[in-house]
Order: sequence, then structure tokens, then C-alpha cells
Amino acid sequence: MEYYLGEYNAASCSPMRLVMFRCALDHVSRCARVLLQDNGACALTSCTTWDVPAAERKPEDPREVLRNLLLVGVGGSGRSSAVKLAASILEMNVVQIEISRVYGPSEWRDDVRKLLMQAGTLGRPLVFLFADNQVMYEGMVEDINMILNTGDIPNIYGMEEKVEILEKMQAALRESLSAIGSMMRADNVTLA
Repeated sequence: MEYYLGEYNAASCSPMRLVMFRCALDHVSRCARVLLQDNGACALTSCTTWDVPAAERKPEDPREVLRNLLLVGVGGSGRSSAVKLAASILEMNVVQIEISRVYGPSEWRDDVRKLLMQAGTLGRPLVFLFADNQVMYEGMVEDINMILNTGDIPNIYGMEEKVEILEKMQAALRESLSAIGSMMRADNVTLA
């Protein structure tokens, strides 16, 4: 883990000075495990508690198939550091919004729109890091809830943006189908 921390610090403009003790290693590992899952996502608030130790979990335990991670802990307990390090290990971009005095609903929607476009149409794996002290109004929490539950926020895109998304996704689909077709031809596979 020290190696990955060194790699993160070498690449980051804000290096982290962390002490890697057993509990911290467990937290980073859990974050990485969740981020590796399909549709894995992380949401952060403020105290670090993990409900069931790994040794007590059974493979069929429904808590083992969670797709979202909510880290709860007192300030300074290392929640965001654990997520940032896990994302760095998995070569994912970490995105946080910059809150200012004039940050309002329209800026929030613009930031979320950019994040969804980056993750969806560009196919870039990213982690959206959002802390409880960044909540400026209730609509932000509702929007995050919609993203976690449905993957989208209703009416966030205008018609022009929807057309752009559709065109990008059609191009990506054509590329994928072309790649699959060339692999099938290389393997002499035909569809009946």
C-alpha cells in the first residue's frame, strides 16, 4: 500500500501524508472492492464504521453485493483519503465539486451534467466524492439519490444535449459491434 501511496503523491498536486495501519488498509481495500464492482459508486458523509467485519460475512450475504459505498465518520478520520487512494490504485479520476458563496442550483446542475457526460459518453471511470459539508440545499441530496437509484436525473439535459448524447452513444455502439464482428471473423464464428 505504501507503493500506491507513493504513486498517488508523485502524481498529485496535493499529496497525502498517511500512516498505513491495519484499519486504514482494510478501509482502502473495501473502497477499492466496491469501486471494482459494476456500477460501483462512493458517497461520503462524516464517521468511519463498517457494519460487518470481513471474517463474519458469508458469500451470500446481501451486504456483500452493495453497489454504493457510504462512509460515515468524524471529521479527519480518513474517509476521503481512503477513497482517493482506492481510486488512484484503480486508475480512476476523483472528482469533487468546488463550493463557493455563489454556488447555487444552476452551478450544481452544470457540474452534475458534466460529470454524467464524462462518465457516460466518454466512458471514463470516475469517482464522485461528495461530503456532507458540501450540501448547500436539499435538491443536491435528491439529485444524488436519483443518480444512485436510476443513474440519471430527470430533465437535466436539454434537447440539444440529448441529441449529442445519442450520437456519441451510437458511435460507441458501432465501434463495439465492429470490434465484435472482427473478433468473430478472426475466430471463424458465424451467427445462425
